[in-house]
Amino acid sequence: MQAKVPELSMASVWSGPSTDAALEHWQDDRDVATVAGQIASRRVPVAEATAAVATFARTLKPEEKAEKLTQLFAGAFALLNRERGDVMNGIDRYARSQKAIAEQIRADQSRLSDLNSAGDDQQASALTSQLETQVRIFNDRRSSLSFVCEVPTIIEQRLFALARAIEAEIPG
Repeated sequence: MQAKVPELSMASVWSGPSTDAALEHWQDDRDVATVAGQIASRRVPVAEATAAVATFARTLKPEEKAEKLTQLFAGAFALLNRERGDVMNGIDRYARSQKAIAEQIRADQSRLSDLNSAGDDQQASALTSQLETQVRIFNDRRSSLSFVCEVPTIIEQRLFALARAIEAEIPG
């Protein structure tokens, strides 16, 4: 469990040069934007992403390294922060759906109690079968929620690793 933080703070992962201009212009440089997209992709292992940072840094002239690498970080940050926000919104929708399923289960359990009290065995049997299915689905979804909730942390860890790799390439 961790506290819900809707948006990441750049200062929490970056101690390099100021990113004010870089945040506005990272997409203007095709090479920076391409590498940012590659290293931000969770399909690319972190080790490969950090190696791509070093490879990109070697292609830069010494006088442009700080600016281009800061733009690279800004791009990776923007992409990963947006992805993390999408995941957080998905978790919220998932939680609301679970709450609705739980409310439906409670309502159906109350209805089942009424049917049993009234002696309506046929409807009670059908509702019992429906409830068993709902409870199974609810429990399956609940058990997978812990895995879903790990994704924002994985994104944060990736961003931190990328920030360190990029900062290591900046002269100074």
